[in-house]
Amino acid sequence: MITREQLRPPEPITEASMLVIEAEPEAVKRARDFVGRWFGHFALNEEDARAVTSELVTNAFRHACQPGGTIAVRVYRSAQGAVIEVLDPSQDLPVIKPFDLTSEDGRGLAMLSILAARWGTYTRLAGGKAVWAVIA
Repeated sequence: MITREQLRPPEPITEASMLVIEAEPEAVKRARDFVGRWFGHFALNEEDARAVTSELVTNAFRHACQPGGTIAVRVYRSAQGAVIEVLDPSQDLPVIKPFDLTSEDGRGLAMLSILAARWGTYTRLAGGKAVWAVIA
């Protein structure tokens, strides 16, 4: 079952690291490498973090940004695990599609539900939204 929480993770943000990147195809690799290095530094699960980051940034790039726009990736530790947040300029929340093995897309949020301990979205006061995932 795919679930999404509509609230921001309850943990306060402390010692966050952030990467701001242009919304372009190369953004996915840069974000994945940034998060991988951060998780590696703390000896956390790099593989799952990279896969989650790829999905979140790909969705932001494809569905939430105009050409020339930016995406921000923020990572920080919490009591429940490490949190990856992808911030984009759109307030449109992700749509969970029925799982279809024949489709070329639409499986990312299902994958996110498998890899993340929790995930969700929130709209930002400054505009846009964040999609977050906790990697335990």
